[in-house]
Amino acid sequence: MTHSRDTGLTLDPKFDTSGLLTAVVTDRVSGDVLMVAHMNADALAQTQATGEAHFWSRSRQALWRKGRRRAMCCASPNSGSTATRTRYG
Repeated sequence: MTHSRDTGLTLDPKFDTSGLLTAVVTDRVSGDVLMVAHMNADALAQTQATGEAHFWSRSRQALWRKGRRRAMCCASPNSGSTATRTRYG
């Protein structure tokens, strides 16, 4: 049986052993990679709740919110352990 994570129909991220996943922020139009960071479950939940990107700082061991200069949409459903976020123009 196929796991729901494999279908791409639901957001079911696979966190690593440290409780993190890699988040890739891309430009909606060009597809250019703008940023790569990490999210834990709290960062992902905050992102979904607010519509603003939240990430986990491994060095500070704290959540941080991406500045408002780049508005971003909610995390896209995908498979595996990478959350892709798209920047609105």
